[in-house]
Amino acid sequence: MAESNAQSQGVGSQEGGGDTKKKVSIVKILILLLLAIVVFGGVAAGVLYFLYGTESSGTGGASKTEAGKPQASEALPTPVVPTVVSTYELKPFIVNLADSGSYLKTTIALGYGVAEQEQLLKSKTPQIRDAILTILSSKSAKALSTKHGKMKLKDDIHKALNQLPGLTNVVVSVYFTEFQIL
Repeated sequence: MAESNAQSQGVGSQEGGGDTKKKVSIVKILILLLLAIVVFGGVAAGVLYFLYGTESSGTGGASKTEAGKPQASEALPTPVVPTVVSTYELKPFIVNLADSGSYLKTTIALGYGVAEQEQLLKSKTPQIRDAILTILSSKSAKALSTKHGKMKLKDDIHKALNQLPGLTNVVVSVYFTEFQIL
């Protein structure tokens, strides 16, 4: 009788262990599921920050009225951007990047708004290439490997070219027709 009691207790203890194992496996599954949700949320937040949070719009720190709209003194007029009539393609650039051992090979086309401006761009080609080479060689491969980095580079080139004497507001757009980091 003692043996049958021991056997029945042994069976009972094994069944109780099975319930504990089921509870532990459910807890493990819930923890893994929660961890997966946290990781996915972090990745999604990182992607959104990368796409939208790193762009400087210039109004991010503007003070706002109680209604949440910018004050009238801070509203900037929207510039009138002429449409691109044509493009002027420059010869390819091959430059050493700021980080050692990296090179950039790119071809750039400049969009301009008035047909007569092509002659002006041709006459200023040495100054244009010099300004672009200076900007390109100051960048790192890591900075240029992202979409945001390429957009920032276009903006930097656009601003620099429109500040050159005789080219104020001539260049409307900057286009990369080739872009390789080597």
